[in-house]
Amino acid sequence: MESTNKYIPYLFFVIGYGGFLYSLYTAYLSSIARNWKKTNGNVTHSSIESNCDEDGCTYKPIIHYNFEVRGRHYESKHIAFGFISNSIYYLTSRIRNKFPFGANVTVYYKHNNPKRSVLIIGLRLFHIFNIVTFGAIIIITYKGAA
Repeated sequence: MESTNKYIPYLFFVIGYGGFLYSLYTAYLSSIARNWKKTNGNVTHSSIESNCDEDGCTYKPIIHYNFEVRGRHYESKHIAFGFISNSIYYLTSRIRNKFPFGANVTVYYKHNNPKRSVLIIGLRLFHIFNIVTFGAIIIITYKGAA
């Protein structure tokens, strides 16, 4: 049993490192999306999904929207790069309230691939939070493994 437990810090290190790299990548994508084309869209669904267990609840805004580019109709539910479920209902409800059902929204889309679209662009607090959180996991598990 003890030999198995010695690998746990390494497992968390790998998870932390992967999460850290993914967080950097999504922050980068969100930053370059500021240079994407934009068009008007319409919110077709707006709600909050909750998942609760004995450890608490996590919340995720569910926003569906449609838009048109060069005469072609698109639908998406991608809000932002790197946005994940969280345990703070207030933050999730703020995003849902920003994009209520029927609202006209600005949709940012990749010029050569309009299927790739988001509603929130640029470096945001949740990007920083993800980078710091996964960075802390790396540091803590690295020190624990050493």
